[in-house]
Amino acid sequence: MVPNDCFKRVLATGVHPILKPLGFAKRGQNFFLNAHGNWGVVNFQRSTSPTKDRIRFTVNLDIASSRLLRFAGDWAGRRGPRLRRSPPSASACSCC
Repeated sequence: MVPNDCFKRVLATGVHPILKPLGFAKRGQNFFLNAHGNWGVVNFQRSTSPTKDRIRFTVNLDIASSRLLRFAGDWAGRRGPRLRRSPPSASACSCC
């Protein structure tokens, strides 16, 4: 199996079935959770240089609390958290 196909399969059959019952919504390589004004994001970032038989990836975790953001004076949670270094189509959570 080609590494990129294997990566997609791991997300679809390994990660998604675990996170979905916990309330996470999937969009591309991102899983989003919105609960009581708090956001959680699990992002799977593929390496930019896979080989023919190997792929490396990083798991990025992001959390945000609307209450803490308001307290800090940096309230930007109207559309949810924004992922850094992500493609524009997946940069903001508009799935919830």
